Amino acid sequence: VGLYDVFMRINDTTEIIYGRVKVVAKAAQDNVTQVQIDLYDNLTLDSITWSGGTRTFSRLSNVVTVDLDHTYNTGEEFEVTLYYHGHPIEGGFQAFAFDTRASGKVMTSLSEPYFARTWWPCKDRMDDKADSFNIAVQVDSAFYVGSNGTLDSTILSTNTRTYYWRV
Repeated sequence: VGLYDVFMRINDTTEIIYGRVKVVAKAAQDNVTQVQIDLYDNLTLDSITWSGGTRTFSRLSNVVTVDLDHTYNTGEEFEVTLYYHGHPIEGGFQAFAFDTRASGKVMTSLSEPYFARTWWPCKDRMDDKADSFNIAVQVDSAFYVGSNGTLDSTILSTNTRTYYWRV
């Protein structure tokens, strides 16, 4: 995988994440017609698209298999965009949590080295990591967002803040 372009809207009241993740990747071998993406099955996958329209997919447990638009050979680039929503897995060594600290709501994430798939679609394997990320997170205006990388911008509206990070 080369790039993840991630956008999440996090609702602190319903504890639901609404997300869009664009995956830009290169085929590692010839005759690639599908790509597998890790995503816990407690999250609803609404649709998968690419620049030419909707992609078909199947889902078995925590793995989504996406049918690509044609056959790709070694080094050829392709992209798919996944739209999803749901309440992420919490508890134990979870990757996302809704909690309270000092009488205030907080939301935290931890995905090292695994479990990113419990809150966003990705290749959750050590041998297939991206080399760059765009991360945008929209939250209620009472919250602030921290992330890895460099903060590019923050967009304020009446009720929300959207933070744009680049890694």
